[in-house]
Amino acid sequence: MPTWRPTLPSDIPLLLVASLSHPSLPESASVFAERARLFPTGSLVLTDDNDKLYGYAVSHPIRRGQPLALDSLLGAIDVDADAYYIHDVAVVPEMRGRGLRAAFSFDDRGLFRLDIPQPVVPERR
Repeated sequence: MPTWRPTLPSDIPLLLVASLSHPSLPESASVFAERARLFPTGSLVLTDDNDKLYGYAVSHPIRRGQPLALDSLLGAIDVDADAYYIHDVAVVPEMRGRGLRAAFSFDDRGLFRLDIPQPVVPERR
């Protein structure tokens, strides 16, 4: 069963499959690589034991009301960031509905938290 893990540099070429999910919204490898480098907590891939890619999540802090244009580099995480931007979360169709989502939230102190539930494994009868 696939599980979420931090994005590694070797995963970046695989993330270009995003263009298959939404071909009219292309992102370059440099965008994925920069997000993973600047904010590793918000850059995840959903893979199996053989590193087959089933999904990814890219997110990072921003200044409220100032999301970047498509296929743009951040340069740095703004020290005055006051909002959290979920750039993209995608799971391939055949793995949807299995509880593999990544849940982005904030704790009671306003600190970012990523909740990754254990996958739901149906009982065999």
